Amino acid sequence: MTRKPKKNEHIEVGERVTNYKSGKRGVYTADFHYQGHRTRSLRTRNRKPAIQRAKLIDAELINGTFTLQAKQASKQPTSRRRLEDTIEAYIIWHKTGGRRYRTYRRYRGILNELLDFAQKSAVVYITDVTLVLIDAYRVERKEALAERSMANEARLIKHFLGWCEEREFIPRNPLWKTKIPRPKPKARKAPSLENVNAALQLASDLRTPQLAFLAFTGARAGECRNLRCLDVDLDGGWIHIRSRLGFETKNGEDRKVPLHPRLR
Repeated sequence: MTRKPKKNEHIEVGERVTNYKSGKRGVYTADFHYQGHRTRSLRTRNRKPAIQRAKLIDAELINGTFTLQAKQASKQPTSRRRLEDTIEAYIIWHKTGGRRYRTYRRYRGILNELLDFAQKSAVVYITDVTLVLIDAYRVERKEALAERSMANEARLIKHFLGWCEEREFIPRNPLWKTKIPRPKPKARKAPSLENVNAALQLASDLRTPQLAFLAFTGARAGECRNLRCLDVDLDGGWIHIRSRLGFETKNGEDRKVPLHPRLR
């Protein structure tokens, strides 16, 4: 025997629609998102016809044929968020969340590329960003980006649109069904010991310890630039890579690497 739903208890009937009973008479109401949060009375107190009517709404939302009723259409907001303003709000959200400057600067650069393409396509508002527009943008970007960069851009744009959906700036993330596979990592070439020796022989007295540090620790150039004498522990045999205010490491964390005998 099926359990009778309680009043105001939501029942999932599709991918985008839930039902619940409302009011003194217990009439079923469909609950969904379309250009913001929406409800629509299903005009019945019986479960079976309510589910059937809700499934019709769900199907229309999925295939793009859903239309608002006259009263609902009149309640639509008169102003929509511009795409550039939405991108700026997204970047501020990352700043507030503690993302590092280089990270959200890279995010801004990627989304500004999308903004430029959208403006060329006469798209001004975030609600007008469609899957077709994103597909066309990715076709253009494929000529300029490697496979890994393409995947990273797509992953960021998907997160951005999902962020917009959570805040009801758009009714649905166009990329919510799109799976973005991670490209297989490719083997990277590393300099051989002969290459390192040749570089050190040609380097000046100033550059020799710097190049040796990079070669025998695997550290980044910025970490070499920010190294201090107190970071080198000759007795313990460690080099401490420290993140300092204004001179942070890439992930903002400290680490230590063993001191190579030649580097000593």
